[in-house]
Amino acid sequence: MNEKMTPEELDKLLNWLNPNRELAAAEFIRIRRILTNIFLTRGCINADELADETIDRVAAKIKEIETDFRGEKLIYFVSVLRYVYKESLRTNQNKNRAFGLIKTGMEIDEFQSHKKSKTRRAECLEKCLKKLKRKHRRIILDYYQPTHGEEKITERKILAKKFSKSVNSLRVQAFRIKERLFECVENCVAEAKKM
Repeated sequence: MNEKMTPEELDKLLNWLNPNRELAAAEFIRIRRILTNIFLTRGCINADELADETIDRVAAKIKEIETDFRGEKLIYFVSVLRYVYKESLRTNQNKNRAFGLIKTGMEIDEFQSHKKSKTRRAECLEKCLKKLKRKHRRIILDYYQPTHGEEKITERKILAKKFSKSVNSLRVQAFRIKERLFECVENCVAEAKKM
């Protein structure tokens, strides 16, 4: 992945977004939020990191594009996002799949019905779920209920209200909890293989 942007690159990026520093900062935040949401909708559990990586890459190219680029700057960010997304699938494919339970093909919403099978991954998932705070365990299990379409949307709105969050905030929190669970399960499986 790319190095983080330097203060000079950040300064040039903000100036490229808008000469007015306050408006540039607002545009920067807007663009980062849009990039994060795009990564989230593509199932990336590390959406914040990928959005930052996209912004870092644009900042690194600022000298080349600042005078020649015309049009909506968000479009340039989204074109860079496509490359970052493809690379993330190649380099970290397991992490960007919904929960990463690849070998058993098990998604977290399927966990309830497959609990009896007790595969190594299912056992590790059960252990890792128990390690979560009660509230986080409830969020993750309720968020990934096997519902579809309108029912799924309605259920998630109800869940967001239950936890006093916006639907988007709940989605981000669920992805972050899922990322921690993924790491826990992978570590548990690796430990079990050593025995």
